Formats: sequence, C-alpha cells, structure tokens
Amino acid sequence: MACKTETREIAGKQVFVRQWPANKAMDMQIGLLTAMGDESLAFVMGDWNFGNLMYVLQRVEKQVFLPFVKECISYARIDGKEINAANFDVELSGELKFIYDLFSFVVEVNFKDFFVEGLAVMDEIEKQKKQKMLLQSQTTPTEQSQ
Repeated sequence: MACKTETREIAGKQVFVRQWPANKAMDMQIGLLTAMGDESLAFVMGDWNFGNLMYVLQRVEKQVFLPFVKECISYARIDGKEINAANFDVELSGELKFIYDLFSFVVEVNFKDFFVEGLAVMDEIEKQKKQKMLLQSQTTPTEQSQ
C-alpha cells in the first residue's frame, strides 16, 4: 500500500506531509508513546490544546522528547521547503506554536487511522462487556443454576 500524503494550511503556511513507510511508522509509534504516553492521543487526533502541551512539557524527558519531535517534523514541507536538521533553526525559530501544530499534523497523518480503529475496537469490547453484565444481572438465581 502506498504511503498517503496530506496538505494542510497551518498559520497561513502550506504544509505537506508524507506518511512514513511501515518500518519507520512502527518505530516512531513506540517513540511517540514512550515520549508522551497517553497525552499523545490529543496530538494524534489533531485536537491538542495549550494545556495538553504544558502537561507534556512538564513531564517528558527532554533527551527523549525533543529529538523525537524534531525527527517527526523533519522532511515535512512548509511552503515547498523541506525541513531538515540543517535548516530547522532557520525555518522554525520564533515559531514554537507552529512547531507543535506541525508535529500534531505529522503524527495525525501517520497514526490517527490506527488509533481511531483501535479505540473503536476497545469501545465495542467495552459495550459487549457491559451488555453481558447487564444480561447476567437480569438472570434470576434459579436460571443461573440450571
């Protein structure tokens, strides 16, 4: 299956992101959860807010989180210009909010489908458990012994 691509306007800039190949995506998914834990979900779903970011920044290991974010946003294109280690500071200095918007877009392109599907499966399992418990609670003691 081909890697998907998406373009979005963020802060008045055209941002292009290409989904990672499977091996890199699996590696980066572990990195995401290692670096951010449960708080990664808000970024993956594209609905993070400043409170989510502050919570993450107060709890992350700097030596894990910063290289991870930089690796995530490397190779995204902003107004046609690819971001890489050589031009990271030139292109993104003074743009901290934009950096996290870009980071969220990259992890959304790469992981949102996976998490949406996984959460739907978990939700269905939970519904089935509740339904089973309800049915068991409605069964009379005589019916249970038969």
